[in-house]
Amino acid sequence: MAQMSLIKASAVDSLAYVAQGSVEVHGCVGSPVVGKLCVLNAKLEPAIGYVKIAPAVPISFAVCDMTTNLDVILCQSACIS
Repeated sequence: MAQMSLIKASAVDSLAYVAQGSVEVHGCVGSPVVGKLCVLNAKLEPAIGYVKIAPAVPISFAVCDMTTNLDVILCQSACIS
């Protein structure tokens, strides 16, 4: 069993991303669903008065329909310490 970050399909509808393959998601979003495997570059938005100096961080996501009210679920391996 592996962990993977999930992102709601409607949250990335306007983004141009390339699907790297597909994955079947179990146990988190209700019934098992097939999602598109993709890598999105995440970048923190600085507070007002500060500039962006940190590079974007690539995070692998399964893009799928989720039955939760969340747009993104990050798995532990996606968290930066």
